[in-house]
Amino acid sequence: MAVKILFLVPARIEPPIAEYFSYLLPSDVDISGIRRGGMAESRQDLAIMLPDVIEAIVEAEKKGYDAVFSACLTDSGIAEGRELVNIPVLGSLKVSMHVYAMLGHRFTILMPNEYIGKYIQETIHKYGFEGRGSVRALKRSMTAEDAVSAFLQYKRGGKSPGFIIDDLVSECVDAIREDDAEVLGMGCGTLVWAADMVSDELRKRGYDIPVLNPY
Repeated sequence: MAVKILFLVPARIEPPIAEYFSYLLPSDVDISGIRRGGMAESRQDLAIMLPDVIEAIVEAEKKGYDAVFSACLTDSGIAEGRELVNIPVLGSLKVSMHVYAMLGHRFTILMPNEYIGKYIQETIHKYGFEGRGSVRALKRSMTAEDAVSAFLQYKRGGKSPGFIIDDLVSECVDAIREDDAEVLGMGCGTLVWAADMVSDELRKRGYDIPVLNPY
């Protein structure tokens, strides 16, 4: 029997967001959003999305889904929603950090901007990975929407998002040299597309270490 999985995006599903995730996920995984809010950029955004995320998790069980997987690496609403249902509810940050920790002693998570990166650093501590995980943000800070837009332009035949890749690669090299990172992970759903490109560029520079897409 096929397993029904809901990929929950804690934001309104606008057409560009739907198109973006359609490139990343298997066709048999259903994508759903919530009623309010855009992609998380601040604690205020996380607070606004929380009630709708919990409601969406409860509704997923009622609709017969076997599991819910959160698209947002803040894992906002996951613990609360898990208390209300009998199906697995998985946070992409918690799951991915356990994988990183199995592959290397220290890992670094890459974020599109510093503000939400601070929240991720606190979550690393909350999950018990203090001392094993670090967070780095792009020097040319960008919103989640900008990262999605750059990828979609590229997929539609536009220019390569090389400026994002160059910035990510620079942060990864610093993470390897300064943070002793042995594993690297994309820390925002709007950057997961970059994992393979970054990995290729790092190999060209002599760094053959895992660069993972947390989805």
